[in-house]
Amino acid sequence: DNTATGWGGGINNNDDGTVTIALATITGNSAENGGGINNNDGGTVTVTSSSISANTATGTLGGGGILNNSLGTVTIAATTIGENDSLGGNGGGIHNNSGGTVAVANSTVSGNTATANTGVGDGGGSGGEGGGIFNNASSGSVLLDFVTITGNDQLVVIDLNALQSAGGNINIAGNLTLQSIDMSGLATVGG
Repeated sequence: DNTATGWGGGINNNDDGTVTIALATITGNSAENGGGINNNDGGTVTVTSSSISANTATGTLGGGGILNNSLGTVTIAATTIGENDSLGGNGGGIHNNSGGTVAVANSTVSGNTATANTGVGDGGGSGGEGGGIFNNASSGSVLLDFVTITGNDQLVVIDLNALQSAGGNINIAGNLTLQSIDMSGLATVGG
């Protein structure tokens, strides 16, 4: 139950740093960006057999559970990412941004929420995409292998060669590789 006014409520990894997390629980943390974990500026984070839950990001980048930013690399295995919130940003569970790479295997991403900032009083709205996972910029890369993505909440737009979809689980604007994935409750729009 930690709070940061800027980045990484639970863990903040910067400037090519390396963090290895195993058999851990990262829960109840809050920050402007990267409520549970912020990985930034070429850093590397590896998470195995852990739980990242009930964390909150309140800033425009978001990443309630994890924010991977600026060429960072995050590898996740046998881990649950659940019940995290991004309030005004993207990626309730995971936000991959600015050329980052995220690989998730044998894990569950569920019950996360990305809530849009309506922009009332500040001239514009932002955020609220990718309740489970949000991948930003065409240079971002996400690999999902034996991952269950379910029960995440918010409008989602997948734009891979004009493919449009909605349902709250995942938003991808970069590269996406799927292998043996269960994406329960994904609804489509636009025919």
